[in-house]
Amino acid sequence: MNEKPSIKIIKRNTVETPAIHTTSQPKAQTDETRAERHVRREMVSTVANWISEKREQRRVEEISAIRKIFGGEPLLS
Repeated sequence: MNEKPSIKIIKRNTVETPAIHTTSQPKAQTDETRAERHVRREMVSTVANWISEKREQRRVEEISAIRKIFGGEPLLS
């Protein structure tokens, strides 16, 4: 049987942010943090898409296997 690829999810403890945000941060630093957040959002979106595509693919494979077993009768429609 095919081996399922494993996806490891790492949960991080929440980091407390200071109650007062100073505006004295250099612009380059804020741009870097925005870029990092953007990259993280893209990665999360990509992984979410992979998971949903894998689920759809698995469902199609299951239906195909059932049709092969029962001679292609539309049992799941």
